[in-house]
Amino acid sequence: MNDLGEEEIDAELEPSGGLKIPSLAEVLEKYGWCIVISFCILYFLYKKVIEPLMKAAATERELEERKKFDAQTKLNSEARMQAAREAMLQKYTADALKAKEREEQRRLEKVLGETAAEEYLSSKPTTSGKHRTFDQNFTGNSFVEDTVAAYPVVVFSASICPPCQKTKRALSIYRLPPELYRIVEVDLLNNRDNVMNALESITGFRSVPRVFIGGSYVGGCDEILEMQRNGKLDDLLKSCGVLS
Repeated sequence: MNDLGEEEIDAELEPSGGLKIPSLAEVLEKYGWCIVISFCILYFLYKKVIEPLMKAAATERELEERKKFDAQTKLNSEARMQAAREAMLQKYTADALKAKEREEQRRLEKVLGETAAEEYLSSKPTTSGKHRTFDQNFTGNSFVEDTVAAYPVVVFSASICPPCQKTKRALSIYRLPPELYRIVEVDLLNNRDNVMNALESITGFRSVPRVFIGGSYVGGCDEILEMQRNGKLDDLLKSCGVLS
C-alpha cells in the first residue's frame, strides 16, 4: 500500500506529457558558449557603435550650447564697446570743436589782426549754440572785406534758404578744407542788417547767397550753378589755389 502511494506521488511530480524542465546548470552547460559569445557581440557593438554615437550627440549638444554662450557674450561685448566708442566720440568731438575754435581764433588774429578776428568770431555760434555779441565798433563792410581776405572761398548764406542750399551743395563736391572755405550764415548774426548793407554796397544785391572766390565777387546761386556746368568754377578754384 505504501509503495502505491509513493508511486502516485512521483507520478504527480513528473510533468505531464513527458516534458522535463532543464535546470540552470544544464542550460549553462548546453548554451553557455552561445550566451557568452552573444554578450561579447553586444558589448562590442555598444563600444564600437552605440557609445560613440552617444558621445558624438553629447559633444554636439555641448558645442551648440557653447556657440550660443559665445554668441551672447560677443553681443554683450560689442554692445559695451559700441557704448564706449560713442562716449569717446562725443568727448572727442566736443574737444575737437573747442580746439578748432581756439586754432581758428589764433589763425584769424594772425591774418586779420586781433580786433577783426574777435569781430568775426563773435558772429558765429559757440559750441553751446549761443551767439556772442559784437564789438560796438563793428562795421559790416570791414567784416565782409576781412572775411573775404582771410579765405579763398567765402559764401554769405542763410541757414534756411533753398538757393543757398543749392550753392553750398554745388561747392561741397569739391571737399574744400575749412581753412580755405568759409560759410557765413548771415541770418544768425546779431548785426545781420549791417552785413546785408555791406553786401549790397559791394555786390549790388541785398540778398544771399553771395559767393567770393580769390577775393572777388563771382555771383549768386544761378551764376555758381552755371559756372559749374561750363567748367569755369573749376578754373576759378584752381586759380586761387584751392584745387590742384
